Amino acid sequence: MHLTRSTNLGIQIVIELANQQAKAEGSQRLTASNISSALNASPTHVAKLASRLVEIGILKSTRGRTGGITIADGALNFPLGKLIRELEGKDESIDRFISSPHCKDGDSSSKCPLASTLTAAQEKFYSHLDERTIADVLPAHISPTPEMLAAG
Repeated sequence: MHLTRSTNLGIQIVIELANQQAKAEGSQRLTASNISSALNASPTHVAKLASRLVEIGILKSTRGRTGGITIADGALNFPLGKLIRELEGKDESIDRFISSPHCKDGDSSSKCPLASTLTAAQEKFYSHLDERTIADVLPAHISPTPEMLAAG
């Protein structure tokens, strides 16, 4: 399966925040600019993804002079598959096969063998990722704080 660059960057943002907060023992808030510099990414793109991650509940943001972005309490226990689904949005690639000349327009994926095969593969892909949490994919050198793992 192919993940978008935005999804990859979204996951990298979470990992970078976990890394920085672990080093500072949870007390550090970062800005989108700090994160974009660390990841060599566009500050605008990082800010947009950080906002989406706040909506999902992975990050929390605080406005003001001492504001910034942090990992939400318990966020590292969030299922990886669910995070990727949220960041990817609706996958229309399978829908393209349903409307191909080899599948009748409007046929559901259950009536189009190629689309149903791809749908089953996609479900297995996400099922495997749902068995993992964000904490499971952190590099070994990152030791999350208890707050990152505990429900808030």
